Amino acid sequence: MIHKNEIKSITKPIIIREGDGIAVLFHGSIGDEVMKALENLEKFPMVISIPMIQPLDFDFLLEKLKNIHTLLTVEEHFVEGGLGTVMSEWIIREKLHFRLQKLGLKNEFIHLVRDCKGIRQHYGISSDKIKETIQETFRNR
Repeated sequence: MIHKNEIKSITKPIIIREGDGIAVLFHGSIGDEVMKALENLEKFPMVISIPMIQPLDFDFLLEKLKNIHTLLTVEEHFVEGGLGTVMSEWIIREKLHFRLQKLGLKNEFIHLVRDCKGIRQHYGISSDKIKETIQETFRNR
């Protein structure tokens, strides 16, 4: 179970785990892969569930991201037009210091990949690939 407490507002990001340096933001069912990716990490990122992409409480988010330099968005959605795009537009609009890395589906015909596990593996959003990305991001800081 990812959300252990009652969700009071679907517009407010939910801090799943505290961490420093990197924040992993996810939306939806991909959260299971994100949580599995955290197993046995030496350094832990902050993990934030985004229940609803718009409207998003950016003030709350900015307050929580004080010790963060890199945002990693993970979504089972096209990388263009989803959570990663919302975050990139916010960073640009507010002239924020965050680096952004987006994990998600490439904007192409995806129906050749027949199941959820196959899509996640193919597009780098499986728990193993998410873990590799987190570790690489910590190394490249």
